[in-house]
Amino acid sequence: ICFIIVLICNLSMNVYIYTYHFNKCSYSVQSFLIISQTFNKFNQSEYPWNSLDNLVCGDIDKWLDESTCYRRRSFGIIPKKCDIAQKEIYLAKFHRLIEYLNKLLPKDTKRIEIAIAEDSINTDEQHLPEDDSKSRRYSRSVQIPIKRFRIPISKHKNDRYQWMDIVMDSTFDFWRCYRIAFHWLAASGSRLEQQVQSLQRRCTQFGLFLVSLPEYSALSDMHVLGFTAPPFLPVHDIKKARAAENSLVDTFNFIRDSCHRGSDLCDLMEYREGFEFRTAKSYAKNRVAGRQYIHVSGGIFVRVVEDIKGRKGFFWVRNRSFLSDRKDLHSELEDLFQKFRKSLI
Repeated sequence: ICFIIVLICNLSMNVYIYTYHFNKCSYSVQSFLIISQTFNKFNQSEYPWNSLDNLVCGDIDKWLDESTCYRRRSFGIIPKKCDIAQKEIYLAKFHRLIEYLNKLLPKDTKRIEIAIAEDSINTDEQHLPEDDSKSRRYSRSVQIPIKRFRIPISKHKNDRYQWMDIVMDSTFDFWRCYRIAFHWLAASGSRLEQQVQSLQRRCTQFGLFLVSLPEYSALSDMHVLGFTAPPFLPVHDIKKARAAENSLVDTFNFIRDSCHRGSDLCDLMEYREGFEFRTAKSYAKNRVAGRQYIHVSGGIFVRVVEDIKGRKGFFWVRNRSFLSDRKDLHSELEDLFQKFRKSLI
């Protein structure tokens, strides 16, 4: 049940911004949460048609970016928790996947080379730094760089030119979810589905756990899906906040997500009491830095936002694209949320 509360309309330089605030009932916390939805009218400036033509034709010097509307499918490899001796065996499986992806590239294209985070091989545990100054540096750690590769997917030479971009993390880390995405603009759905199914089969064959990731897991807007209400759990005690984030890895079987772009400030407007958030401009939005974790089952994301004093808030977000096929996990993950919630008291 949703109730529209207020509509704010800002008019500036012929760009209209509409923001809706409404209440949405959350099953997990048994109460109504305030959700914000922002709609932006496209700028009336001249559209870059030449750039779009180059993209459609597969210009290798042009890449799909945030300024372009395009289709995408995202996946994550959740590394298996294993001891130091077994990690070399697991890495061999990962390298077999990279070899498969290299076979998809044109012969004159630079090969895919993924770095391995050495510190994740030589350690069996990972914690946030206990020192406050180190913790603040850690909270501003940058997003893992990505690599892009263009793959033609036309079956025959006489077929119309079709292509897709593979976007991958540049580094594999045993303590992070490794992301792979397919981006495309000029390709048929059947061709792309063949590539998706092939990737899934190869990962199963190599013994890699691949999960489908929703696009909203990589966005800073926590309310991009208007009819979902991710619970927000604030922790104002600094020591408890640090312990709660460490418990995600130590107790509740989460690992870091390689994609952590922070959260839009507008998503935190109703939760700002008791917090002093530092913001940074990104694509004309005020964004609060944060970290993101994913459960080893692939069913839950936890996005952590931290203010300048070290107080933290935890967004609990369901992976709807994965859970739609795993009904058996719903009750298990709901129990997990309640246990984590009680641990904060």
